[in-house]
Amino acid sequence: SEVITSIKEQLEAIGFNLSFDNYYKIYSVTIDFSYFVKRYYIPELIKILESPYANFVTKLDLKNLHIRDSIKNFVKQLKDTHVTTLNLTDNNLENEGAIALAETIKYSNVTVLNLRNTKIGKEGAEALANALK
Repeated sequence: SEVITSIKEQLEAIGFNLSFDNYYKIYSVTIDFSYFVKRYYIPELIKILESPYANFVTKLDLKNLHIRDSIKNFVKQLKDTHVTTLNLTDNNLENEGAIALAETIKYSNVTVLNLRNTKIGKEGAEALANALK
């Protein structure tokens, strides 16, 4: 449809690669490392994903973007998206980022969360564990 094409174009314009399944339906959005500097486009990404027409984007791979500084704003808005799988590997979230994520994750659609190598300490891990009960 024209709306979906527009959303795909918006995502690609801010540096995201799109993955497709056998039916050409988008099922994930992945950062292309050549667009690493465009991590500042996270707010634009969230605006796009909040569109009711972006419900086809269910997997978001944001590994190695060093988004610790913008994680609070990102996770606050995550609850208004259709994302069910979120990869934040290698983002150095630390306790502060984990606590921000814990405050929002229970209200989101996320069911798969990858936090490998995010330098989350005991306090952050406890906050996440409590949020996911």
